[in-house]
Amino acid sequence: MSKARFKKIKIPIPCPDTPERSLAIQTEIVHILDTFTTHTAELTAELTAREKQYNYYRDKLLTFEEGQVEWKTLGKVLVRTKCTKITAGQMKELHKDGAPLKVFAGGKTIAFVDFEDIPAKNINREPSVIVKSRGFIEFEYYEKPFSHKNEMWSYYSKDVGINIKYVYYFLKLHEPHFQNLGSRMQMPQISIPDTDKF
Repeated sequence: MSKARFKKIKIPIPCPDTPERSLAIQTEIVHILDTFTTHTAELTAELTAREKQYNYYRDKLLTFEEGQVEWKTLGKVLVRTKCTKITAGQMKELHKDGAPLKVFAGGKTIAFVDFEDIPAKNINREPSVIVKSRGFIEFEYYEKPFSHKNEMWSYYSKDVGINIKYVYYFLKLHEPHFQNLGSRMQMPQISIPDTDKF
């Protein structure tokens, strides 16, 4: 910003005709904002500490010594689903605030649609791990009915001995592995065998 433009900036002065009242109002505003700034800093520090604690315990709880567990690939123990053929434009057109069915696309792109907007065979009604396989590669757990673009896939369990949310946490732990795999492509992406054989 140039010096000339800086000189043109105006600040609001409350009660300019009563300096004492003006100063009291300004002081109260400063006090309130200082308090919120302090609370925000404390909350940020607390959140950072909790995140470190969470990562520590997640890593401990999901790391096993050889022979402690039986290792099985996702493709062997879970059901993989592909959902619906839909474009970003169609998602935007079908989106209705408050509609019951969430449709996932790459990254943070989502739409909420009515059940009749998506073929019934393309609606997943099982708690699942959704594999966001393009762009920013990540896993998302979702337990309400949903669908997603067919270039993505998801997993659910029919096995009563497998908790799908446990699988989700295990995959989140290994998300950097999949992001690294995907980074070999010009547009980051992973393929079904990358997760099926994991």
